[in-house]
Amino acid sequence: MSACTKCSKPIENEAFTGVLCQQCYAAQERQNNATRRGLLEKIPIPLVVGLVPFFVSYRVTHSTSLNLNGLVLEDASDSIDYVAVALGPLALILGILALVSALKAPMRTRAVGLAVLGILLGAVQLYRGLH
Repeated sequence: MSACTKCSKPIENEAFTGVLCQQCYAAQERQNNATRRGLLEKIPIPLVVGLVPFFVSYRVTHSTSLNLNGLVLEDASDSIDYVAVALGPLALILGILALVSALKAPMRTRAVGLAVLGILLGAVQLYRGLH
């Protein structure tokens, strides 16, 4: 039996834990699991969803006008981008979920920034889609 490199206790199962005793190996695994992040923090999904409507668009425009004896009295136009209207709220929701997840994590500056950016991008897309 050899000794653990961290605490110098004897190693019971060297094939499984390597150079650490079972207790130090379990502590290291807990630490590794705590530093692993969720999918919403690894890949900024709200940003990806929020950026799609800049490249893919399906805009429909409706125009109406009011004529009286050949004079145009009123001219109105209405348009909607269905891709932006669909993906904007989705980016908003995913951004909020990512923000909640980021606020629970110990190292959160980057994740919070990306989540807030995803929320803002979702709001912009929703506005773009309706105007």
